[in-house]
Amino acid sequence: MGTQASNGQGPFDFIDRLIGLFHHSDSSVPKPAPGEKEPLNKQFETSLIALEKTIEKQQREKESEMKFGWQRALKVEDEEVKKNKEQKIYEKIRQNIESAHLRLDTGISSHELDLLKEYLVNANQIFTSGEKSHEVLPRCRASILKRIHSEAGSLALNQMDDYLAKQNETWPTRPPRNPAISTEEIQEIAKHNLITMRKNFIKNSIHQSSLLIVGIVDVWKSDYPEDDSDLWKSVVLEAVGTALRAKLMHLFTTKLRHDREFIENKISELIGAKVAELNHALQGGVTSINDAHRVVSSSLKILDEVIPTLAWEHLQKVVSAAK
Repeated sequence: MGTQASNGQGPFDFIDRLIGLFHHSDSSVPKPAPGEKEPLNKQFETSLIALEKTIEKQQREKESEMKFGWQRALKVEDEEVKKNKEQKIYEKIRQNIESAHLRLDTGISSHELDLLKEYLVNANQIFTSGEKSHEVLPRCRASILKRIHSEAGSLALNQMDDYLAKQNETWPTRPPRNPAISTEEIQEIAKHNLITMRKNFIKNSIHQSSLLIVGIVDVWKSDYPEDDSDLWKSVVLEAVGTALRAKLMHLFTTKLRHDREFIENKISELIGAKVAELNHALQGGVTSINDAHRVVSSSLKILDEVIPTLAWEHLQKVVSAAK
């Protein structure tokens, strides 16, 4: 013990150094020799500073969490509010669509509406999986479905015209509110808007149709027009037209399924004639990239255009019956 005291390293030396630390008398504390363990007071100081920094960091994180936590909570709340609003809108427009089916006497019930929606969802899955495929049958199925969907759209609009005429109704139009525009100009704008609506309806994708059939316009989210507006009423009628479109599609695809052998034979015939050209290109018969692109493009055109046209021509007698 005497040795420890004589060397200034007695059992209470830690307290003396600690007092000196809090009185900022660091200069009186001898620095440890190289390799010597740091005195306890310096260890304490180092630990204390590190702990304070940790506390400050945690405090900043806590303040940041308190600052932005309510914003995150508000965002979640906003999303829930929007979803609830969307759900109410979808329920409201679905009711209007079912009422329109009854009023126009389309014969499509609520249950059939669900079945037709499911049919469109399945058709879209088949289309999506085969649209960019280089396998013959998946790509042919996709291109035939696309053609049938387009043709059925035109026929469905014609059916809607008939249903509306029987009830002395017309498609809603949104006339401009500019008082400086003449009656003739208003009529011309309304006519143009109707033509645009019909073109857009026909150009809808199968996916868009699978939503529109129950009144969902995906890009609108919860920002729908008022339920007494012409735009709302137009969407309701487009939904009715989409159900007629789906019903026609189902009729056509069912017919093609029964006549599958005819289509498969046509596919084999056309593809067989193209195989030689493709093999020639693969074996070095094509000397430029442009020629290679031409061979590929013409081959895909058979799958994307030629075969769907043949399939549709085969369905013309069904179309006549549908009319």
